[in-house]
Amino acid sequence: MGRRALSIDANPVATLIGRVKAGNLDHLAAREVHTLRSALLTLLADLPSPDALCEKHTEHIPNIPNVTKWFPETSKGELAAIRSRISVLRTDTARDVASVALSRIVIAVSFQDSETRYASKPRSIPPGETIRKFLGALDATVRTLTDIQPAVRYGASKFLTADTRTLEVTPMDPECVDLVVTSPPYGNANDYHLYHRFRLLWLGHDPRQLGRIEIGSHLRHQRESNGFDAYADEVAQSLAGVQRLLKTGRYAVMVVGDPVYAGVRHSAARELSGIAERQGFETICVLKRNLHQTRRSFMPAGRRADNEHLVVLRKPPHLVSVSLTQPRYRLWPYEKVLRRREIETLTGGGLVPDADESSDLSMDPYAVPETRTLTFTHGVRRAGSRPEPTWQAILEDGLSVRSGNRKDPKYVTHGAHRYKGKFYPQLSKALMNLSGLGPASRVMD
Repeated sequence: MGRRALSIDANPVATLIGRVKAGNLDHLAAREVHTLRSALLTLLADLPSPDALCEKHTEHIPNIPNVTKWFPETSKGELAAIRSRISVLRTDTARDVASVALSRIVIAVSFQDSETRYASKPRSIPPGETIRKFLGALDATVRTLTDIQPAVRYGASKFLTADTRTLEVTPMDPECVDLVVTSPPYGNANDYHLYHRFRLLWLGHDPRQLGRIEIGSHLRHQRESNGFDAYADEVAQSLAGVQRLLKTGRYAVMVVGDPVYAGVRHSAARELSGIAERQGFETICVLKRNLHQTRRSFMPAGRRADNEHLVVLRKPPHLVSVSLTQPRYRLWPYEKVLRRREIETLTGGGLVPDADESSDLSMDPYAVPETRTLTFTHGVRRAGSRPEPTWQAILEDGLSVRSGNRKDPKYVTHGAHRYKGKFYPQLSKALMNLSGLGPASRVMD
């Protein structure tokens, strides 16, 4: 959709996958991936013994307790050789792409019974199989990236590995997010750190760290003997951060499932709604969605759920203080008039007369996005937040924080007539704003 997206997840594997799938494989990274592939094909053609590979790349073998129970020498040595070659890649993108391919094969070349069952089941993994599986996964990852580029090329995304319970004290500016869509882990249902354990280890992470902070973990519930109240308290901590970051009047959508603690089923939607309302949210609606038999959790504790709920919350709207800043370059007198009239038209008035540098308004929060279409305004700033550039500012300066110069449009209306030789887009854009035409009408014209 071309949105700017921020993903926050406690699981570094999830962060890695998201970063790759929403990223761009440029020419330099593609060349490095190709070089990695060629190096591994060369290694495969004259593959040393498993013991020799393990000895040569011992520093790239993670510290896995009882490792022989989970990995044969063949796959252990080849995984270490792959990690060794990934570590020398120069670009972050190439390393990420290769790491995703590595994560895709770790379980397949281990003795773990399956993706959904954490139990050792020894089997024969012949020499070379691990490298061949990695090459297949690498090719599939590159193909996926190529296929999705048209869908993600106009957006911008950032992926953070973090505990959502710390959002309330994060250095991120308050009221900087327009929409939150998330699904808190279902209480006492899954153990993501356990089923991603070997992926985490081979990618250089500590699964115990994820296990300590994983909200709703079944094993954590058993270890700490906690109940639904502890789960609800952690969800409340996360919601407090969401409330801080969400803009006034904007929405948060939570997909939740009913957890069962000590044989008692709790209504997650009702409890979450109550927690949110105590923190200042409004509950707009709760939507029920039935789960198909084949779409349920692989865990018995999660499979018992036959439906889930979407809880739609809103941060209550109220008038917000907004500061509008003009471009750094000098405006002509008629442009100042147009700027003033533009703001009055799009915001319903409230402009401080003769404010050349900035214009402070008290606005309906739902009208604030319209200010980004202003022509002779380059910055929109909510109280307590960083300024956002208008679309005109981005058009003129890109995403640079400093505005440059422009050619002085001394010909004024000269370009407005279609038979004249010059075109003054700022003037035309300002006049369209003053006309009150919506985006669809502008496109039709």
